[in-house]
Amino acid sequence: MDIENEISKAKELNMSGKKAAGAGDFEKAAEFFKSASEIYKCIDDSINMAFQLFSLANCYHSLKKNTEALDIYTKVYDLIKDNEKLLEYQAIVLNNLGHLNVSIDDYDKAGNFFKKALGIYETIKNETGKALQLQNIASVHRDLKENKQALEAYFKSIEIFEKTEDRLGEGDQCTNIAYIYVCDNNVDEALKWYKKAAGIYRDIHEDTKADLTEKNIKQLEGHSRA
Repeated sequence: MDIENEISKAKELNMSGKKAAGAGDFEKAAEFFKSASEIYKCIDDSINMAFQLFSLANCYHSLKKNTEALDIYTKVYDLIKDNEKLLEYQAIVLNNLGHLNVSIDDYDKAGNFFKKALGIYETIKNETGKALQLQNIASVHRDLKENKQALEAYFKSIEIFEKTEDRLGEGDQCTNIAYIYVCDNNVDEALKWYKKAAGIYRDIHEDTKADLTEKNIKQLEGHSRA
């Protein structure tokens, strides 16, 4: 076997896959990425095989083929989980596994994947990654009606976004916190956090989000006066 020739074929397939995905043809892209992964498997290149499988899983995810995407992302994780040079890549895969499990209402698995991803981001000191995983963990608690735990995680997330001066992330957490207070029938706290979110969104010209948040404020104020 001419390994250099096989690698060249795999690279061409990868480029074709990226082109097809960029054009929105995820079915065709998936075929290219799958073929490339099979070449790397034949030449015993597990890392590049994992990269191609990751792209394949992304295609399945985009096509809403959740079962196939879960299976492939799991294979990707198994291929790279012991590689310390690919920690951030591991976290990305775990994040995707978490979101896919949310989509099929398996919140326990989703939470575990998000927590594993959080641990990696803590290890590599990626503050944005930590904040986003805390948001994901909070959202799992929210969906499970575990409002106390949801608030704890959202507050940890917003603390990081404030520290890193990520205004959009801060605004989004304000709305998440407000929603939990709405669920708890704590109108005063909900209004406080919605108003803070609206101000942030206006400051950073996120007008669509600001409009929606101000609509929520008016509705809450209307209910409180009724």
